[in-house]
Amino acid sequence: REAVSVALEEQFPEILDPIAAHIDRLGSQLWGREHLYEFTWEEFEQIIGELYRDLGFDVEVTQGTADLGIDVWAESELERIAIQVKQYDEGNAVGRKTLQQLLSTVARGEADKAVVVTSGDYAHTAEQYAADTPAIQLIDGAELIELLSESKIPPPV
Repeated sequence: REAVSVALEEQFPEILDPIAAHIDRLGSQLWGREHLYEFTWEEFEQIIGELYRDLGFDVEVTQGTADLGIDVWAESELERIAIQVKQYDEGNAVGRKTLQQLLSTVARGEADKAVVVTSGDYAHTAEQYAADTPAIQLIDGAELIELLSESKIPPPV
């Protein structure tokens, strides 16, 4: 086994080095669900903005209540995404109505896609609605933890 490991490390460093770096980064900054609740709602929206920046988007986090339900705008050369952020406790579900309201932004042509990000979960009716509506993407607490853990954003200390 040791000989195989040495051979792989010597022959394929360009493949193994990024994987090793990713594993090291994950080990030092794994997010947990408890981290999602350490922020005020404003800070939580900023974290989601930072996540989309990390994914390569130009980001604008909206201010106040005049945002028409859009908390974050994420834009790339290919698409403009309207993001609504819901900092819900585990077990608290985002419903279909939230998705329907957000979809109006896509219908008006202001966004190519709508994303709802929650620290909680989605009601079955919301999941069903999103499955039938390609312009909507849902990110629940479990997926958000995974995305944050894979990003360059460290969890709170």
